[in-house]
Amino acid sequence: MKKIILVFLACSTMLLSACSNIPLTTIYKMMTMNPLDVDPRQLVVAVGSPKGISIQTGDVVIHFEYKTPQSNVTLKHEFFVQVNPNYKIPTELKEEVEDNNQITVLQLSKHDAEAMYQAQKKIKAYKQKYDDGLGKFTIQIKASCMTKSYLKDELELDLFLKLKDDEEFFTFMEDIDVMELKNKQEMPSNKMTECSAR
Repeated sequence: MKKIILVFLACSTMLLSACSNIPLTTIYKMMTMNPLDVDPRQLVVAVGSPKGISIQTGDVVIHFEYKTPQSNVTLKHEFFVQVNPNYKIPTELKEEVEDNNQITVLQLSKHDAEAMYQAQKKIKAYKQKYDDGLGKFTIQIKASCMTKSYLKDELELDLFLKLKDDEEFFTFMEDIDVMELKNKQEMPSNKMTECSAR
């Protein structure tokens, strides 16, 4: 298979890029991995947050895109990962949780995992014939909400990623300021949305 040109945007918005920290080991890992080889059925996202901050289904999104001169091969997907409350928290994540923090685990639905897998297959088939194309694989925390136990001095989130079943989670982004996330109700940037009952 010919060389794949990929663009990795670890910080998915200008605001996040200004206020979050990406470990050097993560930058290296993301620049050397091939997102076409990531099995979306094994991909797991985890968010570490203060107990007063809730991450819900729809708050974290995976962008998977590929553009080519051949318009029929151009793909653009936006997958909202779903909270999996039954996922067993592994040791490496438990060690990241402080006394007043929690871990929320999210995964693609079966439908979205299959859609991403089919998109990967289509891109691989194209790359066997052509040496052009530009891809993007990003993970973004778009929003969060506060519970009644929220404390104003607890503002930071950490984003973890697991690419394969037999691998451990690694830190993708850390120290993300929740006040910089897009607010669900378009409130001022110094306000947070209160979590609705579900």
